[in-house]
Amino acid sequence: MDVFNASSAAGVSSSNEAKVLVGMGFKEGTAGPAHTKQKATTVTYGKGAKDAANRIATRYGVTATESASAGAGHVVVTLGSTFTGVASDRPTSAPTDPGTNVAQQGPMVDAQSDGGIPCVF
Repeated sequence: MDVFNASSAAGVSSSNEAKVLVGMGFKEGTAGPAHTKQKATTVTYGKGAKDAANRIATRYGVTATESASAGAGHVVVTLGSTFTGVASDRPTSAPTDPGTNVAQQGPMVDAQSDGGIPCVF
């Protein structure tokens, strides 16, 4: 599986997307900039890779299409210029304090960093 990036959105990279896909069980291939600045994200595949391509396409909300240029058993993902990330990868709310289930209001305090309990004025 190859991943190419045409997006310039902050935090979007072909190598990060490739790592996510490898984590989903796909074999790592090439990652890098897209050769063209296409607008839409695409997933193409060669003969024998339809099931894998469909699983990957689901992540991006697109339909996988067969392409002779993808090579047999191979999937190619091109992140379009409008791609800003996958919604399911973004946190849906602020982290919560597990003891109270209340949204965290600031950074965690290390009570032992200065040898004691921090004072609050």
